[in-house]
Amino acid sequence: MALTGAIFDMDGTLLDSMELWMGTIPAFLRRIGLPLTDAQADEVECMMLEEIPGWIEKNFGIGLEPSALILGINQETEYGYYNTVVPKPGVVETLEKLRDMGVKMVVATATEGYLTKAVLTRLGLDQYFEACFTASEYHTSKYEPEIFNIARDFLGTPKESTWVFEDALKCIRGAKKAGFPVVAVEDSYAEPDKEDILALADRYVERLTDLDLTTL
Repeated sequence: MALTGAIFDMDGTLLDSMELWMGTIPAFLRRIGLPLTDAQADEVECMMLEEIPGWIEKNFGIGLEPSALILGINQETEYGYYNTVVPKPGVVETLEKLRDMGVKMVVATATEGYLTKAVLTRLGLDQYFEACFTASEYHTSKYEPEIFNIARDFLGTPKESTWVFEDALKCIRGAKKAGFPVVAVEDSYAEPDKEDILALADRYVERLTDLDLTTL
């Protein structure tokens, strides 16, 4: 069945923005007084924001108010989303082609809604998407199927012709658990997981314009 719907990840897939997050979470936690070891810093950096309050309580016995903690971490990335982040190469051209093909598109992201709206609007990418779904809005993680199923339900397109576009291994696993075909988009920060990504994804591209959309 020809491509009818597309669910796009934002950071690392649409946007060259993963650098914003590298080191941000452990640096913030250390700044508020948590003495993270290097191993703990590596562990927490790979977590979804919603996982962090529970991790802090487990490791330090401190019950921090989740919404304030998550807001503080998000504020560390605001300047980048508001001012400097740009689309990855080939993104605009691919979105234009998909729109011309009549493909319905949404965003499913772990980034907070206010940051997602701000950066997509600033870059003019919001015009291509019918909606944006954030994992925190639904109290879930992109490591699990729920957010992808919610996005597909909104699109109303058949699952077998609705492709998920992702860069991160754990999120690709979440989409595959939900039964979606996946295009993996190369990102330098996902390089350590490349072998596993290649084994799991249905397609793998260095940039979106390398993909023949008519074959999906």
